[in-house]
Amino acid sequence: IVNKAELVVPVSFVGDGRFPNQEFLFSRTLDADGETVDLPDATTFSFNQGGSYDEVNQEYRFIITRYLQEIIKGERPDRGMTLISNNGAVSARRVVLNGPLVSTDDSSENMRLILTYSE
Repeated sequence: IVNKAELVVPVSFVGDGRFPNQEFLFSRTLDADGETVDLPDATTFSFNQGGSYDEVNQEYRFIITRYLQEIIKGERPDRGMTLISNNGAVSARRVVLNGPLVSTDDSSENMRLILTYSE
């Protein structure tokens, strides 16, 4: 059983005054018709899925527990996940994100999944 799954996405380049980082990112997936939809974690009543930019740690965090649990249990096919800017079409804000293999010296710089589970 997945008790908590948190995707941590560090920022590669911290924005400057002219082009600050995005304040918020949404996590999405695809449905059976190929349409972009919310993760099930985003539709849970009064639940914080995350996605806000953390200026102190220079990262975004997303709670994806239900999404990952449904994939593991075979209730949902794995169609991948996409991160989308909250206002990319109307804003000059931008962000460059680190992937999973950016640094071999400091794993805190890498995109990672923090998984808490029980048997």
